[in-house]
Amino acid sequence: MLRSFGAAVPKGSIYAINPLLDLLLTPLFVSRLAAVPHFAVIRVGLSIAALSPLVLTLVGPSLTAVILFVLVLTVGDALYNPRTDAYAMLVAPIGREGTFAGAAAALVFLAEVPAGVVGGILLERYCPQGSDGASCDGRRLFGALAAFACISPLLLWGIPTLLREDVALDAAPSAHPHPSADSQTDELRALQESPSPPALGVRREESQ
Repeated sequence: MLRSFGAAVPKGSIYAINPLLDLLLTPLFVSRLAAVPHFAVIRVGLSIAALSPLVLTLVGPSLTAVILFVLVLTVGDALYNPRTDAYAMLVAPIGREGTFAGAAAALVFLAEVPAGVVGGILLERYCPQGSDGASCDGRRLFGALAAFACISPLLLWGIPTLLREDVALDAAPSAHPHPSADSQTDELRALQESPSPPALGVRREESQ
């Protein structure tokens, strides 16, 4: 934004849109889409986030287009981001949920490396340092970013078995294979209410 619109651009306010809307939209999406399988929400959310740079490609570089791009990106992020962690917990064996959650977080962290490298290369090619806004080719820059970002959604739509283990994972999030807290409570209550075995002293008296 600085290279296209100058130092006076309110970049801090525009950047703040994403975390602010994440706080508002994530609980809303989680509650409204609770019955939708994790995989379906992840796939749709990733697709929306990956296509968000096309806003600048189609509309052209402007502050309005940048804000619209951030809004679309935030919607996709609020959809898939919490479901990624939930999906990692879903496929994790009992007792290894922490390991799977850590692995999922590590993959997201490592993905920042190629994303940053590709973004830097495209920025220097289409809007090099020292150029003014007129010489920056924002349409091609964000079009290339969209093409790069669409790799993951295309794989999920074209080869869904890359992520899903079996058909059982298409069930709603409530159909979790792990025992729920309610079922564990019922089992504990049944054990407490079951008659206790006779004491050893009572058995001895009966035998005498």
